[in-house]
Amino acid sequence: MADSFAEHGLVSCRVPIPRLNLDAGATGVIVHIHGQGLAFDLEFMRKNGTTIGVETVSATDLTFQVAALRTKADYKDALAKASKLMDLRPAPGSPDHFQLETLLSLTGTYESTQAGLQEKP
Repeated sequence: MADSFAEHGLVSCRVPIPRLNLDAGATGVIVHIHGQGLAFDLEFMRKNGTTIGVETVSATDLTFQVAALRTKADYKDALAKASKLMDLRPAPGSPDHFQLETLLSLTGTYESTQAGLQEKP
């Protein structure tokens, strides 16, 4: 699980972050990975884009989140990246496979291609 999270990934904390006055469920962005994915520095932001703070959180206290695409350009970019990754045929559980699943989830195409991903060597 821990090696599935990547820098700039959007995650949700299962535990509160008292130092930043955040409740469990707070959403942050991974800005640094410690110990091959044992812990992560997360940046928490307000809705207006200003930073609340950065906190180190254990991988076991995180849940992956899928951020919504905002524009057609974002959608096209995600599809192009997913297409390149599909050509690489990443191994299940690898960071590239996780990134591919994320991109496909963002574009709403994950469910239709999930079976195909599992069949590839």
